Amino acid sequence: MKTKKMSRRKFLENGAKCCTVGIATAGLIGSHSSTIHAADELQIKKVILNRKMEGLKKEQFGGMVRLVLFSPTETGNNFLKMAYVNLPPGSKGAAHIHLGEEAVYTIQGKCILRIDGKDHLLEDGSAFIIPPDVEHPAEVIGEKNWIAVAAYCDECPVLKKARKKENVNYPINR
Repeated sequence: MKTKKMSRRKFLENGAKCCTVGIATAGLIGSHSSTIHAADELQIKKVILNRKMEGLKKEQFGGMVRLVLFSPTETGNNFLKMAYVNLPPGSKGAAHIHLGEEAVYTIQGKCILRIDGKDHLLEDGSAFIIPPDVEHPAEVIGEKNWIAVAAYCDECPVLKKARKKENVNYPINR
């Protein structure tokens, strides 16, 4: 197992790179773990996982359910949480907010996200980013199921510490 030491400042400067590595390695086959020790004793594991849809944790938000593909509490990775949704027309999600940005990619169907009173259409092949701490209820429209993947950092210890939100559990439903 390889380890690398880095200062807390350098670690925070490279935080986005760490999240990107998590996304890039999410699809690799097998399981491997190594640790990077930061100056403040934060241990960063190198986790590589390949997961199937069966048996994934379900999270309810209003009339919608998402399946958690990866998250620090579910799969032991460091920062990123990634979820899959497959919802029928008419499904409505509760207004909620996330600690950091949320990126959503729509594979099929259509969904309306309401942000600051404005409706945003998510449709086949579109990607959308939602800022931190912004309420965004969702509603599936049209005749097809809305199938999408979303990535966000609700459980990221670095982001929680940087934003002084260590004791706040995200997402926050309104």
